[in-house]
Amino acid sequence: MDKISEEIAHFIGAFALASEEARSRHDYQAFYVRPEKGIKDAPLEAAPVVIKAPFDFQDFDPSVEHEAPAPEMERVHSGPVPSVAVPSHFVPLTFYFASTTPQAGLDEGAGASRASAAAHAFKIAPPGSVVAIVEQHSTMSDMDTISLGDHGLFLDVAMLGGRDLAPLLDAAFGLDPLFADLLPGADVPGSVGAIGEFVADARALLLHPEATALFDGGEASVFRASGDHLAGTYVNGVLGAELPDFKLLRPDENTASGAEEAKGNGLFHASGAHADGQGGFLRQSTIDLEAGDNRLVNVVELTNNWIAGRVTAVMGDHVELNAIVQINAYSDHDFLTSSIGHAADDAATAAFNIATFLRIDPAANHDHGAAAASAKPFPSFWAVTEIKGDLLVMNWLEQINFMSDGDVATLAAAGTRLGIVTGGNTATNFVSLSELGSFYDLIVVGGSVYDINIVRQMNVLLDDDLVGAVGGFGASGASTVASHGNLLWNEARIVDVGAPDRFGALSEPFRQAADTLAGGGGRPPADLLHDAGFAGTGVLRTLYISGDMIDLQFVRQTNILGDADTVALAMSRTHADAGADWTISTGHNTLLNVASIVDVDALGKTLVGGGAYSDEILIQADLVSAAPDLKLPGADALVSEAVVFLTDDMLSSSATAAHGLDAVHAGSGGGLPLNSLQADPMHTLAA
Repeated sequence: MDKISEEIAHFIGAFALASEEARSRHDYQAFYVRPEKGIKDAPLEAAPVVIKAPFDFQDFDPSVEHEAPAPEMERVHSGPVPSVAVPSHFVPLTFYFASTTPQAGLDEGAGASRASAAAHAFKIAPPGSVVAIVEQHSTMSDMDTISLGDHGLFLDVAMLGGRDLAPLLDAAFGLDPLFADLLPGADVPGSVGAIGEFVADARALLLHPEATALFDGGEASVFRASGDHLAGTYVNGVLGAELPDFKLLRPDENTASGAEEAKGNGLFHASGAHADGQGGFLRQSTIDLEAGDNRLVNVVELTNNWIAGRVTAVMGDHVELNAIVQINAYSDHDFLTSSIGHAADDAATAAFNIATFLRIDPAANHDHGAAAASAKPFPSFWAVTEIKGDLLVMNWLEQINFMSDGDVATLAAAGTRLGIVTGGNTATNFVSLSELGSFYDLIVVGGSVYDINIVRQMNVLLDDDLVGAVGGFGASGASTVASHGNLLWNEARIVDVGAPDRFGALSEPFRQAADTLAGGGGRPPADLLHDAGFAGTGVLRTLYISGDMIDLQFVRQTNILGDADTVALAMSRTHADAGADWTISTGHNTLLNVASIVDVDALGKTLVGGGAYSDEILIQADLVSAAPDLKLPGADALVSEAVVFLTDDMLSSSATAAHGLDAVHAGSGGGLPLNSLQADPMHTLAA
């Protein structure tokens, strides 16, 4: 509107508002408060907000009670061996004072006098026996059959024959002097008497192993070392040899990828060129097959720190045996086609046996001579606790991985980019066990001491691969085949805490102490308390074992892998692509055994009344199967002999029976009858 009309409209609106205010809100002026000058509004006070939520949300309860069934307990019968369990009866710990001054911190017994040699009685439980039997075994079968591409072929692996794992297993176990049965726990001793027989038999077999015949003229190298004490690290029978680097042998498992290493300072640099114009799409066939790269791993970490003493007195014999047996057996003879090249980095199969014997003297940095002993006070009394019977510390650990990964693949390229992984399996067994017990100043054994540490490790690998091409196959692209690169690794370490020269003849004070303890206790011989090994000891803490002390640590690790792969390379009938890139890998398997035993034997000297026998034995063996007969035909000829061409007229029941396809179909567990199959496998779905 024009200006005058707009002013009139505004006036009319203002008049209407004033009229409405006067009509409806006539009391507005009465309630209007005019603020006085000089008075400011007070700030508003914010009252705190209190939030209370006394009720919690609860999960939905359907009021259905469910209790999981109790696990089934399997009772282990070890025979009437009361000493295996914790002894139910023990002699109370008693302090016998030899001086008139009681030791600070010890409460006096009832009726005892400070001026007398009365006994102060304290009761503690003696250490009990400990037995751990651990069996870990895994079994895997990954036998894959792959047929890709329009090749019209059937590969009958049964016609190839050979490549059997059983002879290799027999030969490998023939090198094991302690082999009893592949079944886990087959030879676990179930009583103290059985343990004694096992120790005697194991020592005899390890020192004088029986000769075994090898199969098919296989080459075996066996290294044996024995003596009172072995020291150092042996690598494949060589003492002090340079240790192999596992990370370098398996870089893809332990280092960063190539892209990570190429980063450098974090910047990527790219170079190249482009050309403008209209171009076409290049369809490049690429086939990658990974049929190996399996990993079998066994790891044991065992620390036996159950019983140890500054001085150990043995009335009988002290028998010590440390043994490591390591065996690597493999067969890696491959038949490879010459149609594609071999990978340049396809290293031969490597096998390593690494064994370490180490002794640690805990008293090496302490002076226990006569001069040092005279400067320290000697104990004036002893505290005795007794075990009636034998003390058994036994750890029997067994790990087995058995894997079969014999893949069969028939492949043809037809303008596709294809990646196939039929291997890459991993089987792992792991045990970490630490047994922490008690320490004493004096341990008296009325019988004998048997200290046994045995580690047996074995790797068996069958990797006889066959990669062949069917007649008419061609590959002009960048193609490679790799079938080796396997790694067999055994690594064992036995660490004894206790000096090798700690043994000595049992002196008369210790013999008298043993007689006193066997008679029920009494005052310790005065010469015993003033032994140099007890200088600086306030209370002679004493453990008396009336029977034998048996310390057995046994670790057995086994890896068995059958990875005999068969690959047939063919051409597509509809799109024969001779320029495809092929990458075939059938090896690169890893078999790994790692075991470590730390055995705390003694913190000081050991006095023996009978004989002290010490044997340390190392057996490292490598078994490589014999090469096949050189008169055998090549890889292409072998594959061609096992290939059946599936034409339309051969898919009838009568024709397929002649080629053994009925048996194959019958073993598949059902499905359509053979005479209903079409030459086009997608016909029934696309129709």
